[in-house]
Amino acid sequence: MQITLNQALWLVLTVAVVVALAFLARLFLQLSRMAREAQKAMVEATALLRNLQETERKVSLAVEDLAGTIQATRKMTESASKIALFVTTKIIRPSSKWWPFLFPLLRMGWQQFKKRKEK
Repeated sequence: MQITLNQALWLVLTVAVVVALAFLARLFLQLSRMAREAQKAMVEATALLRNLQETERKVSLAVEDLAGTIQATRKMTESASKIALFVTTKIIRPSSKWWPFLFPLLRMGWQQFKKRKEK
């Protein structure tokens, strides 16, 4: 039995169509798997986005609280600076001429106090 040219061409075309259909079937299966994985990834991305928004909200609240703390610290530093200025200008500088006489007396008194405490 000999195959005619038309039959050979139909056989080649049939094999080519079967191979193409097999390739397309595998391609569509791969695409459907990829679509399922992409859908799962989108669900995860949505959850991560919600978590990120919650974290952003918490951070912004913390920053607002921190701003209040910084203001309070600034006021405290200004007050400490004013107190230090007052102490140096009103107490230490005017009494600086008496320090050379007071320090030896204070040291002697402290040594006497320690001796009494040891006995």
